[in-house]
Amino acid sequence: MKKILLILLFIVSCSKKFPDYTPFTVQLIYDQSHNNVWGLWDHGYCGYSHIAGVLKQYGIPASVNLEKLDECISSLPSLGYRNAILVLSVAKYQQFDEREIDAVINFVHRGGFLFIIAEHDNMYNCATFLNAVTKKMGITINSDAAGKDNDTVQSLDDLNNRGYSKKFKLNNVLHMLSASLSGTTDSFEVLLRDHEMDSIIAAGCRYGNGKMLVVGDSEMFWNGDGTVGIHAGDNKAFFKHCLEWLLEKHLVHTVKHAATVPYFDVENSYIAIDNSPSGVEHFINSLAKLNPSLLHDDSLNVIVIPKPDCVINSTKRNIIFIEPYQKLMPSTVWGKRLISLGAVNTKVYSLLGDSNCEILPCLITDGDSNFFDVVIACKKKSFHFHTLAGVIKKGNAGVLAQIPSSLWGEVSHPGLEVINDGIPLYQPNDFDTAGFLYADKNLLVIGDADAIANQNRNTETFQEILSIVMRWIKTGKLE
Repeated sequence: MKKILLILLFIVSCSKKFPDYTPFTVQLIYDQSHNNVWGLWDHGYCGYSHIAGVLKQYGIPASVNLEKLDECISSLPSLGYRNAILVLSVAKYQQFDEREIDAVINFVHRGGFLFIIAEHDNMYNCATFLNAVTKKMGITINSDAAGKDNDTVQSLDDLNNRGYSKKFKLNNVLHMLSASLSGTTDSFEVLLRDHEMDSIIAAGCRYGNGKMLVVGDSEMFWNGDGTVGIHAGDNKAFFKHCLEWLLEKHLVHTVKHAATVPYFDVENSYIAIDNSPSGVEHFINSLAKLNPSLLHDDSLNVIVIPKPDCVINSTKRNIIFIEPYQKLMPSTVWGKRLISLGAVNTKVYSLLGDSNCEILPCLITDGDSNFFDVVIACKKKSFHFHTLAGVIKKGNAGVLAQIPSSLWGEVSHPGLEVINDGIPLYQPNDFDTAGFLYADKNLLVIGDADAIANQNRNTETFQEILSIVMRWIKTGKLE
């Protein structure tokens, strides 16, 4: 009897390797403080907003980090989550400073989870950038390309290379070109290139009380079109397995996000009312404190980073906080090929319908600094914006705050805007009326959702936008 019991216990333990994940106990922080190429909220073909949707589905609050990594990591315990997954991705010609490196290493050693997304051929010097962290924990990102680079592509499918994972039991993980990885005896492969040439293109390891997982290709996580990206092959399942391996939990409970205030449209917002860095708990509480009647106002609808397929309720007064999305441009990477194959999404903000404004696929930069450090002067007031989608007026209705001509700024497409071996392509004269917000009596659009995030609640911009929103709610005007 005892022997039978032991066998049954063994069978049960094998059938359920990990316990179920409890929603809202772990948060994910995606670093965007180093001029990262692809962003978590980007709706475009090369964006990661569909990953953000997966995280939201399983109750993992997702945020972007806009501060120095050591400052971000030091603030994590105060947010109340049991642990965090920190994601470091491809960035343009950047490097971590020593304080950031030490902070990341100590974060993992103490029990944190680190998810690295790299690229082939040391693109944008990302292998050099990321290896400053990964090598210290036992995995090296090589400056090579694992996969077949087909120069005569006839379709997007031709760009794919098929990988497989013995660990996750997946045989159809589709990547473009991936960096191969090498590691110490303490690391192990998670994904192999193909059955002919078993280059390791994803690997994991334990470090102290924590874990690190490194993936050598970033395109497999793009939004894509179903042929390339997160919805191609087994890619979505692979991403889920990566999270489960890091957490040692099964992601089985899908979450329905109930709105905590009636005027916040949580189902159509990527951002939620929570205490994560990108959450808007402080902003919503501040609105309610200034005007308690909002808690019972059914005529108002607030959406923060809308899903591309969301529909605006035209019978209500809508406040929409947006982020820029990506539009592919010819580049030394994949842009020219993808454009020729039709991989450009220009309708991600079609949700605005017949309103008197349209959203430009752009960022505002000051030309010298990282585009996360932008100061815009408007009516003698200074606003500090992290990322900024342009808003342009269509027709006569509405008011648009203008960027003064004295600001030396360019409207440029994010993501793949680098050509000629790293020379930035700017468009300083294309959009003279790009601005940061739009308003008519029924619609207010603000071009930077990060500005109202919890992590920015002590900035002057946060307070000024709070005042602008309250003024518009009361009067339907900006002034």
